[in-house]
Order: sequence, then C-alpha cells, then structure tokens
Amino acid sequence: MYKEELPHRAAMPTAEKQSLMRQDSSISLDDVAPTATAGNVRRRIIKGPSRYMPAVGEWVHEFAWSITEQGKTTEFTTLSTNKQQWEIAPVFRMGDNSQASISLTVEYQVADVDSVLLVADPLASMRSALQGA
Repeated sequence: MYKEELPHRAAMPTAEKQSLMRQDSSISLDDVAPTATAGNVRRRIIKGPSRYMPAVGEWVHEFAWSITEQGKTTEFTTLSTNKQQWEIAPVFRMGDNSQASISLTVEYQVADVDSVLLVADPLASMRSALQGA
C-alpha cells in the first residue's frame, strides 16, 4: 500500500462585499446553487462573508487586470464589490496633432459580478474607452 501525499488546501475567506468565482468541470443535476456554464466548465459566485474550501475538481478563478497604462497586471482571486478608486493619466491627441494629458481619478463599484466576467480586463476596457473619447 502506497501513501500518497495530497496537496494542502486552505479554506479561502471572503469578507463582506467580496466574491470568489468557483469553477469545476463536472456536471451535477443536484446542484441547486446558481451557476453559469461556459462550455464544459461551470462557475458559481460565492459571496462573502464566507469561507470556501475547493473540493476535488474545483478551482478558484484567477483574475488578471492591468493596473497601469504600460500593461502591468495584478492577479487576484477575491473580487471586491466595494467602491474603489482608479487613477489614470490618459494621453489625448489634439486637433493640431499635439498631445495633452489629464490626470483622472475614476471611482467605480462592481454591481454585478457576472457582468464583470464577460470582459477579460475591465480596467483595460475603461482605459480604452477614456482614451477613445
């Protein structure tokens, strides 16, 4: 008999106004929690405050959002739904082909986690929208 070492998995805490996205590749008809299906992968939003322990075959989605104009990304697994501030200094091209920069502080709040998941990098999308205006 062989003794296999199983990887240690710690429970993941979420505070109030935080969410995790649990994913798995198994299909179960007795899952009564709200889920969304993408291909053969199911996802479920786990809202805090709670403590979540991934089961066998489950994993937690890892977000990777750009935080600077140079494309530096930050990775995280817990999505905050509190109001947050994001500072950006977009460069605009003027009518005479000169450039101007303005420093903006954008306050945003995630109201619907499912909608955020439709966009790979919401901060890059907001930056693009601001620079295209």
